[in-house]
Amino acid sequence: MATTDLPEQVRSGSTRSLSPLPSPPGQKSESSQPGRPARPWWSRLGWLVFIWGASIVVLAVVAGLLKLFMNAAGLTA
Repeated sequence: MATTDLPEQVRSGSTRSLSPLPSPPGQKSESSQPGRPARPWWSRLGWLVFIWGASIVVLAVVAGLLKLFMNAAGLTA
């Protein structure tokens, strides 16, 4: 990538006035869709709790598999 392809703020080293990245082509952010209301807070909180809980479950499964393989290899505490 040539330096001429970069915005002026990046080339000059100033990052204080950079604007946020635009949405990918064909995808609009929630704030740019005036006809569509934002999701309620409880829905967003529900997704947050779900993703957090799923990550805990995956972590427990990985830890269990590691323990199983270590016991199979004769590595016990």
